[in-house]
Amino acid sequence: MTQRIDDDRWRPWVPDRDGFAGLARYATRATLPGLGLQLDRAYDIRTSAVSPVVGAERVVESLYERLRARGFRYNLEEWHAEAGQRIREARVLHRHSGTCLDVALVFAAMCKDAGLRPYLVILGSGTKGQADHAMVMVDLASDAKDLVAREPGVRTRRSAEPHVYERRGLTPTWLDGSACVVVDVAQALVAPDRPQGAHHIDACAAGERKLMGDLYGFAVLVDVIPLHASTHPELGAPDENSRPTIYPKLRSAPSAHVYGNQRAALAELSGQRGVVAVHGASGVGKSVLANELARLADDGCGWFLDATDRSALTASLAEAELAQLGGPAVGQLDSVDLVPFAEAARHRLETAPGPWVVVLDNADGSPDDLGRLPVPNATLGQLLLITTTNPAWKARVESFFSLRPMADDEVRAAFDSEVDDRVRAALGGRALMIDASRRFGDTTERNWWDGRSPGDVTTAPEQFWHAVSEAEPDLMIRRVARAIAWLPPVPVGMRALGEALCADVEEAVLQLDALGLVTLDRRANTVLMHRLFRTAVRRHTAAERAEHGAVIVALLGAEPVRALLSRLPDRTSLKEMYDAVDPVPDNVQIVHSLAMLMERHDAKTAAGWYSKMIELADGEPDDDMRRRLSDAWRGKARYVLRLSGTLEGRAKREALDEGLAAAAAALDLVEGRDSWADRLAASRVEAMVGVLQRGRAGAETDRVVVLELLREAERKLRHSAEERRRLYVEDNKNPEDAPDVDRAEFNLGGLEVVLAQHDPANAETHLDAAEQVYRRVGQLRVSRYGTEELEECVSCVHGEALVSYYRAVLLPGSREKKVAHLRRAAELAFRATSTRAAVAGAFDSSDTAKSLLLSTKIALARHALRTARTAADYVVPDDVSQFADRELHLMFAQPEPPDGSDFTRKVIMRTEFETVPQVGSSGDIVADITTWLVSPPVAELVRAFEGDPTHLAEDDVDLADRLAWFHGFTDRWDTRIDPLTGRPRERNEATELVLTQAQEALVPACAHALGMQQAQKPRHAEYDHVVILGGLLRACINRPHYAAKLIDDGTVATRSLVALGGHRGFKGDEFDLARQAGHPDLNEEYEALDRGTRIAFRLGEPESVEGEESELLGGTWGVRRYRTESGVRVAVAAAPSSDPEHRRANTPDSYAWFATQFAKLIPGQRILAVTTPIYVPAQHAAALRMLALPYGVEVDTVGYDPTLMPAALDQPFSPTKYLLEIRSTVHALRGLLDNVRGR
Repeated sequence: MTQRIDDDRWRPWVPDRDGFAGLARYATRATLPGLGLQLDRAYDIRTSAVSPVVGAERVVESLYERLRARGFRYNLEEWHAEAGQRIREARVLHRHSGTCLDVALVFAAMCKDAGLRPYLVILGSGTKGQADHAMVMVDLASDAKDLVAREPGVRTRRSAEPHVYERRGLTPTWLDGSACVVVDVAQALVAPDRPQGAHHIDACAAGERKLMGDLYGFAVLVDVIPLHASTHPELGAPDENSRPTIYPKLRSAPSAHVYGNQRAALAELSGQRGVVAVHGASGVGKSVLANELARLADDGCGWFLDATDRSALTASLAEAELAQLGGPAVGQLDSVDLVPFAEAARHRLETAPGPWVVVLDNADGSPDDLGRLPVPNATLGQLLLITTTNPAWKARVESFFSLRPMADDEVRAAFDSEVDDRVRAALGGRALMIDASRRFGDTTERNWWDGRSPGDVTTAPEQFWHAVSEAEPDLMIRRVARAIAWLPPVPVGMRALGEALCADVEEAVLQLDALGLVTLDRRANTVLMHRLFRTAVRRHTAAERAEHGAVIVALLGAEPVRALLSRLPDRTSLKEMYDAVDPVPDNVQIVHSLAMLMERHDAKTAAGWYSKMIELADGEPDDDMRRRLSDAWRGKARYVLRLSGTLEGRAKREALDEGLAAAAAALDLVEGRDSWADRLAASRVEAMVGVLQRGRAGAETDRVVVLELLREAERKLRHSAEERRRLYVEDNKNPEDAPDVDRAEFNLGGLEVVLAQHDPANAETHLDAAEQVYRRVGQLRVSRYGTEELEECVSCVHGEALVSYYRAVLLPGSREKKVAHLRRAAELAFRATSTRAAVAGAFDSSDTAKSLLLSTKIALARHALRTARTAADYVVPDDVSQFADRELHLMFAQPEPPDGSDFTRKVIMRTEFETVPQVGSSGDIVADITTWLVSPPVAELVRAFEGDPTHLAEDDVDLADRLAWFHGFTDRWDTRIDPLTGRPRERNEATELVLTQAQEALVPACAHALGMQQAQKPRHAEYDHVVILGGLLRACINRPHYAAKLIDDGTVATRSLVALGGHRGFKGDEFDLARQAGHPDLNEEYEALDRGTRIAFRLGEPESVEGEESELLGGTWGVRRYRTESGVRVAVAAAPSSDPEHRRANTPDSYAWFATQFAKLIPGQRILAVTTPIYVPAQHAAALRMLALPYGVEVDTVGYDPTLMPAALDQPFSPTKYLLEIRSTVHALRGLLDNVRGR
């Protein structure tokens, strides 16, 4: 038994509210289909074994290995059960990652589905709300049919909750006669230490060790089967549109007090959505306020991101996305690899159908400097909260709130005493200073302002730091404070800090927290220092320079700290660090680390630091220093490569030669060595050499030299890519997960395209290789990032467009073949341009400009092809200006058709046609289909899209074969197939075709002639049934409106009116359209059709409701029955699918269900179907096939009058949409013809 919760969202699990028994509901089988998690042979495996217990154990093993084969990622996200733990269902694990609790619930559902009896095992070391780990125990001697309460096989006691057992304070032992297996299911997930997941035997050993050992203080066992049968039935699968966007909880503010000014702001801002900026002076309490506001939204889940500058925001977004995906840590990725993950995070937010909350903290720079921000939809409950000291944000946000400093009475209340004017002025009403002052006073029993400060200490934060130093002269405490001050203003792990300083820092941090200088989060074991104090602590005299330099050297010598700085590099801090470190040979490694970090911000400055590092290095380097020196030379080569893009002629050649010399020096240091690290370094330098050689070839004019350089570059790049792939395999890592590998392969694709232009004898081979690279890398990246709408992915689409373009331009072939290549190139280039413009937020980005330029070249190449008299005339210069000089004048002339040429083409297209009779109107369906197929508008469409219309009217070819040919021809119009999944999208999600002006003018004219634009008048005044067909949002409102008008004005009379739809969640723009039409609560077709019908016919509550819910995609059906004031029966029905496992109901399914289960049709009855004009031909053909032919009824299909519809629901159709529905009509006519002929 499954059960839907009210809003189709899985509420977070809260132990105090739901109990441990409540977890059983999430162990649902509803999300398993389609993911390969079900075991069809479970019964056979159990019954063929020597005993039921052995058979059950084999089933458990098969299920586990099936789960492990899926390659789900392990997400180490901290549990937040006491505040509400969001549960990821199986489809989310499939796309992203999951915690041990998520996968344990999925595995329990798999066990139940296979007929086994699972227990959820929750382990913890503290109270119930602080559970740490989840596993599954299976009772091998029972099964899913046994609903009786059954003690688990381990020593436990019953809890207060039914079917829940505790092992707390008991010696863990197995009960006599028990036959159980404990599976630590998280071992099946991919993790850094197990890239393939652990085998079943290891997972069972780990499970028994954890349950029966003393590592965990308590264990709770939840008996899933009887709970499902009684108080806690399985949840249904959550709707796609209600699945959470963000799963992790927002970080807590462990010791920050909420003061009066913040409480007032909370009251004013609570409930706001959209883009909200909180403005105020540094330290006034913006971050605390933002955190509190965010935690009130979306179940306390969200992202709290550092927006100090663009690179910090990019790293924060990438880190958030990777945490959601369960991917590698940000510190393990190169800076260039962070960008696509940050873009994936933006895409996740902007396409989310439900609420989310994101905080951009410390966005104090110019709004323009942060780049493109995620755009929230306030009506969906989405909130982007920005904290800033910059008033320029006021003009950029929907809601701008200035957080005032604390008033005098609030300051007095905070200290519970009077504060003199001097101190009050120093505090400035800043919540940070007041909170720190209180903590300092509580710890030292005095005020920090009572002491004397040196003359050069002027600001309150500096005076506070001086007071802390005086209060705690311990050098270790001051050293720890300085270390924290040099790190980014984000929570820093205590372990990383201790590793950097080679000391136990816990006592020092505890004291600094007590004094108010830092904030310690004991649960997360992290420490944070506010930027006001960071600035004060980092300010040092010349005498203190050595102390700070030593701290910086220690920090940069620790890998965890370098990883943190690589995530959130601060340009100003890096320069201050560089200035504080003595430029001596002992600090060569530190200069190298700083240069690598600075390269993200300022390549020129970084190149100078690399040079300084090389200069400082003396003596024979060890292996680590040798690799660092190689990296420094490669860094200099990278800068030169960037610089060469701005140069021309001799200056460009000299710069590239300098880069090649630097790369050669880098390669000399690591080439030919056997260690894994040296080989990886050498492969990266080799790729740099290849890219530089490609650039050098572009600066040459001698064709022989160019080809030689390109071939050498190809060898370098190919070997580099292959070597990197080998290295990752040797290191037991999946090369498919390494952006470093596919980036090397991508570079090779571009080089193959260049080689095709310079090596015509092997052009096809080069283009084949390039296409293979772009396609493979593109598919890999889409799989990795979960979307195509990233520059990293769309660059591969652009590459494929480039390959198709050059196939047409460089390779021999017929006109038809070249047209096909150019058509594909145009479609791919359009996709690339659209996506790049959307990603960049403008059409003038450099990447978008590249795709626009390619589209222009493709269009001009197609023009050159049309105007060529013979194949020999088809010469395409690869420069747009040359095109303009040679071809532009031809655009205004109609060339004479070349005699005897196969390239003959009619250029002038008709745009006026006679109306084509509706199929079935003559009584001879076959003759009507023939008339439709050979009609002038259909023939002209074929001709306009480079086809031969004579295929439509070949008398010696069977009509079915001609229809099949035309159906295949219309494949070029099909933009409904999702390139990521290969499945059809909703009509409103189909992309637009790239059409010429002539085609754009022709298509609507043909659609009009085919009866797809105008309202049709019903042939009769009375019908036995009026059927209103459901569809997208506008159809669900407009069609009932038109049907009601026909009945109200006496045009049509009927005794039965049925609105036929289906259970389909809204997609694309339907949510916005519903809001604009005044129905923001609608989110699915059936409810929309019901709403539209009730409004149109002024109906009250239904007289009866019936139906059945199903776990299958298209298995649910329902009927709501009404009666109008005049007594006409009205029903709103959702039909089931004829293929419920794979798709929802379509129009033929709805007709068939209506005929057999609802209307009980008899011959001679009349039926009027009401739809949208564009769909009339296809849906009428379906009605003839499903209703008229089998039941002998008479069917009319009419489209509503668009001029009578509400303005908010007006729907203009593009030429692409008409072409898609003409394709649907051909499909419907093929089915109709088969039925007529009895096939």
